[in-house]
Amino acid sequence: MDVIFKIATSDDVANIIELCNLCFFEETNIDYAKRIFEETKNDTNQIYLVGMIDGKTISHAKITVIPTIYEKMNTYAI
Repeated sequence: MDVIFKIATSDDVANIIELCNLCFFEETNIDYAKRIFEETKNDTNQIYLVGMIDGKTISHAKITVIPTIYEKMNTYAI
């Protein structure tokens, strides 16, 4: 069974929220999440990633790219 990873789109938001609400006892409203996703989807420093098996979302990660003013630290992601 292969996990397919892809950058999330607005079509993935409801599945992301349902997964996190279930796994982490979150209570995030899907409409709220969709609004925030739309506001930030063009920000290249914020990336949502989903893992899928047979078209079903089974994992999610948020990657935030952080540029800094520190030479040795430079740019990193969390």
